[in-house]
Amino acid sequence: MAADHDRIAHPRNTPAVANRRQQRAGQGGHRRPPTTRCSRQTTRPVARTKAIFRQAFEISLIGPTPRSGSQSASEGRHRIGATRPPKQVIRPCPHKPTSEWCRCRSRQVTAASNRIVMDNKQLVEDFRRDGVVRIRSVFSVEMVSEIRTELERYIRDDLPAKPADARTLEADGTSIRNLWRLEQHHPYFRELGQRIATREFIAPLVGGKPVLAGVETFNKPPHVGSGVPPHQDNAYFCQKPPDMLTLWVAIDPVTRANGAVYFVKGSHKLGLLPTKPTGVTGNSIGLAEPPVTHKSDQFCATLAPGDVTIHHCETIHHSEPNRTDQSRLALLLVYRGSHTATDVQLQATYSQAVAATPPA
Repeated sequence: MAADHDRIAHPRNTPAVANRRQQRAGQGGHRRPPTTRCSRQTTRPVARTKAIFRQAFEISLIGPTPRSGSQSASEGRHRIGATRPPKQVIRPCPHKPTSEWCRCRSRQVTAASNRIVMDNKQLVEDFRRDGVVRIRSVFSVEMVSEIRTELERYIRDDLPAKPADARTLEADGTSIRNLWRLEQHHPYFRELGQRIATREFIAPLVGGKPVLAGVETFNKPPHVGSGVPPHQDNAYFCQKPPDMLTLWVAIDPVTRANGAVYFVKGSHKLGLLPTKPTGVTGNSIGLAEPPVTHKSDQFCATLAPGDVTIHHCETIHHSEPNRTDQSRLALLLVYRGSHTATDVQLQATYSQAVAATPPA
């Protein structure tokens, strides 16, 4: 009698539980997977599933720096990362997660994941054709905030002790236009640049192993932000072969009104064009003749914070002054292929232009 009492009193052996168990058996039902583990059921072959996982996360959202240490320029096809949860999950665990990782530690593969490798190939093709691509939402909101905080801290705590050529000021004498060589002046920016150099979409664009060549800012403060004359970056970089690019990261919203950059698509195929000193501090050398492509036919790179453009070092580009109430801050990460070398003649021309430019 005691044994019967113990059996009936156990919570898993009550009559109600027994009835539900019988109902499930009659309906062909089965127990749900435990909520603490992932069922990892899939209809794909294992090798195919592993390949999708590798593809899906070769290119992913660039988030905040670890504390331990898609759209093109014209058609909007490239998608590297996302700031929102995936809309459609192909191979989910049973827990309906709302982010990349579930509590069971299962990584989610979205419908967009299968297109990432294809989009990366398209990115390379568009870059080689146009000399510039625009990619949406490469940096997360948190990462943009972290970069802004680190820049503010650097300006407040470190910049006063740096050499005068570590920054360029606007005409008002107080507003910062550029911060130069951040990778030399602070480990945060060096580590950030080196971390992004490992992203697998950088190497094919520079034709080899990427080398971090510079980290800098281009700011257009409200009302006083100056314009940038038409130029090609390799007039400053002086590299041969010209396998070099700039990853231009929007920290503030970038609009036509506050100084978006205009690019002449395909102009990198013209080679390095004749130059002349501009007299503009921070952009001392520009094109001897303005681009023949009318401004209305140029690509205007309007961006949201976290969006980027990537442009070839010989793509012609320029920007207008900022006459609005909004700041236009950008962080630039410059990479070259490890096989490039400095051209002495180009460097001499650049040095002459710098000497002819008023100091900041």
